[in-house]
Amino acid sequence: MFTDKVALTKTTLKTNTQIVNICYRLANQTNEDSLIFVNKALFFSEKSKSRILLDQIAEKNVIVKLKMPEWIYEAERNYRFTIAKLHMKLNEEVEYSKRISIYADLFDIYRAHETLIDSIKTNYPKFAELMYDTKIPEVAEVQNTLPAGTSIRSYMLGDDEIYIFDISQNTFRFDTVNFRPDFAQNFADFKALISDAEKQDYKHALLEKSYGLYRQLFPAHIPLPADTKRLIIIPDDSLALIPFEALLTEQPRPNAKLKDQELLINKYTISYAPSVSMFYKLITEKQSSATKDVIAFAPVFDYLTDASKLNPDSLILSPNDLLYRSLSSNPDYNKPLPNTKKEVRNIIRAVGKTSSAAYMQTAANESFVKSDQLADYKIIHFATHANTNSENPELSRIELAADTLHGEDGFLHAAEIYGLTWDADLVTLSACETGTGKIISGEGVMGLSRAIFYAGSRNVIATLWQVDDTKSSELMTSFYKYYANGQSFPDALRYAKLDMLRNNEHPFTWAGYVLVGQ
Repeated sequence: MFTDKVALTKTTLKTNTQIVNICYRLANQTNEDSLIFVNKALFFSEKSKSRILLDQIAEKNVIVKLKMPEWIYEAERNYRFTIAKLHMKLNEEVEYSKRISIYADLFDIYRAHETLIDSIKTNYPKFAELMYDTKIPEVAEVQNTLPAGTSIRSYMLGDDEIYIFDISQNTFRFDTVNFRPDFAQNFADFKALISDAEKQDYKHALLEKSYGLYRQLFPAHIPLPADTKRLIIIPDDSLALIPFEALLTEQPRPNAKLKDQELLINKYTISYAPSVSMFYKLITEKQSSATKDVIAFAPVFDYLTDASKLNPDSLILSPNDLLYRSLSSNPDYNKPLPNTKKEVRNIIRAVGKTSSAAYMQTAANESFVKSDQLADYKIIHFATHANTNSENPELSRIELAADTLHGEDGFLHAAEIYGLTWDADLVTLSACETGTGKIISGEGVMGLSRAIFYAGSRNVIATLWQVDDTKSSELMTSFYKYYANGQSFPDALRYAKLDMLRNNEHPFTWAGYVLVGQ
């Protein structure tokens, strides 16, 4: 079923991109109805973002809480089947007049589907509340949830251009920018330079690529609303793999230190969401009803001492070496992460709540994490090793202590996380590459962070590359201190990053941690 949905997503993505392009051109040809076409463009852009995830969450809610009448499922299946057939027919049809007719049929079937949803809302309100919280919100609904000074920028990558939607409390704008000839190279170089510790000396090259990307993604003819202080980025496709806060907003100054360069993080508090619809769902949800505050896990791995399985050289670190929080190629051994112990202790001290708890070494085991007890906590923090499987994202995993007594090997896979039920305001994955995974066009990143949303969290902090044990501990300690002093999750993470930037730390050390969610 999931594979079929992915295949359908890929099929409909092309169609939806074409429809967005048509809406853009129609909006620019008429003044009277331009807003109608702009709204339609956003609607079909949202049809191409994280729909499977939203559907999965809704279906899980229905399964967990209520039994759905069979006729509703049958009607849903029929509409989805008809829509899928029309999309496939559209991709096969080359004659212009027939394509226009199919577009009209698509609009009609979507409208009929909305009528069905309205009927179910009237007659079966409880079912509708759970099943149809994936409905794409109207622009006005989104605007009503946004505080003053908050803006959403949503991207959709076309064949030759980038479609950009800006939404704030009082403005809604839709525009395009053509791909620059150097966009692909700038993107690849920026991603490679910022995520590689061995390339930290290539500061000028990084800044040049960073500025090139900024000009493409924040073109001068599409300025953000002037009052923007908080910026929510809705990336598309591989854009989800770069930290926008590290983009340079003006020409690099060759002799200036990194802390004196004009990075985007200096202007805005930045967070991310898979789609406008997902952001709206998360921000309109009730906060966690959990009764306890923070639970933090750090297996540390300093108790693994079977020297017969080790390469002696793997235990030696030179003063300039970095200790990554990624799984070792040796299945029987992972380097200890001494700073994870310090990290979770500092977090519990910073939060200062009696209902918080830290589990370290063998206590941070897979059996406990899979227990129902985590549903009692508002914040769940993991400081450990992780591994992303880009070919089979369900096999991506974080490492915990094994529990052989209960048959648990210590590897908590994404597929297992999907089976858990949490009620968290935040889950932090302080380990390597926890925000990466397999990119599926129209659906986004498939990996650990996606599984966390499904399990039940309104926000996820994850990482875009291999992160260092020492610097991660510093950043996370600072983040929780700011949070404990009353800052929101996005602001707390920004201030923690700015502290490191003001110490002239390379973006490698701080930009890899990103907040996705509310």
